[in-house]
Amino acid sequence: MSLSRRPRRAVLLNTGGPVETLVNRIPGYGPGVDAAPVLRLRNLPVNERPGEVLVARLDFGPGVLNGMTPLPVPATDDREFAATGG
Repeated sequence: MSLSRRPRRAVLLNTGGPVETLVNRIPGYGPGVDAAPVLRLRNLPVNERPGEVLVARLDFGPGVLNGMTPLPVPATDDREFAATGG
């Protein structure tokens, strides 16, 4: 399940400024897969903040996220993490 609703408000926590959001359809990921509506964050200031992780807060109305199933997070091997300098 994808996040396919616009939040009431989206804020870039790095700056406190608003984030433009849009829900539109993207092509399916293979033959027989229909296009699905997805939430997109647009016009983020990636060039103005090089090397910085951008963090956005999305505020939804009550009940919007109820029933959503989170995607599984793959298990990581601590040795692999340490080898990458993490």
